Amino acid sequence: MALSDYTLQVRSFLRKYAGFTLLSLKQKTSPKQKLFSSDSIIHITTHYQIFNKCCILHTFFIVLNQITDMTLRHFITSLIFLFSVTTLSAQDTLLLLNGKTKPVKLFNLNDPDWVRYVKLQGSSRVKKVDIYKVFSIKKADGTEQVLYKPDSTSDDPDIPWVRDFIAGQQYGILHKRERFNKHDNQWHRRLNFTEVGGIAAGGAGSLLTFYGIPVPAIYAIAVGRHSPALPNAPDISPEMKNSEGFISGYQKQRRNQRIRQGFISGMIGFAVGIVTFTLIERN
Repeated sequence: MALSDYTLQVRSFLRKYAGFTLLSLKQKTSPKQKLFSSDSIIHITTHYQIFNKCCILHTFFIVLNQITDMTLRHFITSLIFLFSVTTLSAQDTLLLLNGKTKPVKLFNLNDPDWVRYVKLQGSSRVKKVDIYKVFSIKKADGTEQVLYKPDSTSDDPDIPWVRDFIAGQQYGILHKRERFNKHDNQWHRRLNFTEVGGIAAGGAGSLLTFYGIPVPAIYAIAVGRHSPALPNAPDISPEMKNSEGFISGYQKQRRNQRIRQGFISGMIGFAVGIVTFTLIERN
C-alpha cells in the first residue's frame, strides 16, 4: 500500500530531526532516553500549524518512547490505533454510565463494540472500554458527543433521564463517606454504622467457624435492600430534587456503597474473630 503524503512527511521529519528511522528505533533508543527536547517540540508546533497534525506527532513520540518496553505486537497495535484515531485532545473526558469519568488524551470510535483510548496521565498504552458502558464524551472545546442510544423496543430510559441518573450517582460518590445533618443542612464525616454493624456481624459469624462464612454476605444484602431518601441538601438544585432519574441514581449509588461496606467490614470482622478464637483455644 502506498504511503500517504502525510505519512511521508512524518517519516521525513523523524529522519531529519531525530536521526533515526522506524526500522532502527530498537537499536538506537534506550528505555530512559528522551526522544525529543522541549526545543524540538516547539519546532514541531511551529512547523505544523494544523492542530490535529501536531497532536498526532506528539502522541506518536510517546508511543516511540515506550518501544523498548513493549513487544513488537503491542507497538504495531498502538501505531495502527494512532493513525486511525478520530479525535485527539489533552482534556477530553469519557463519562461512564456508573457516574465515573476517565480523562483521556485521545479516543477512537472505529470499533462498534469498544471505545479505545489513551489515559491523560500515566501509561500511554491503548486501553478499551465497552461502548455500552459509556454515556458520552465531553470534549475540550465544551461540546459533548453522546454515545448512549436508548432502545425503544426494550423500554430503555431516554437521554435526559439517564443524564440525571448519572448526576445522582456522582452526587452519591461525592458524599460516600459522609452523612447529612438535617439540623445544620450540611454533610459531615461521621462514624459509619454500616461498617460497625458489619464488623459485629462478621465477628458473630466467626463463632460458627466454617458455617459462618455466608454471614458477611447476608448482612451486606440486608443493609443494601433499604433505599435512603434524597436529603434536602442546599447544593442540590430544585430541578434535581424533583428528578426521578437523579433520585434513582443517588439511591442506587448509596445502596451499592452500603453493600460494599457491609461485606468488606463483615469479612474483616469474621477474620478477626477466627484469629481471636484460634489464639484463645491455643492458650
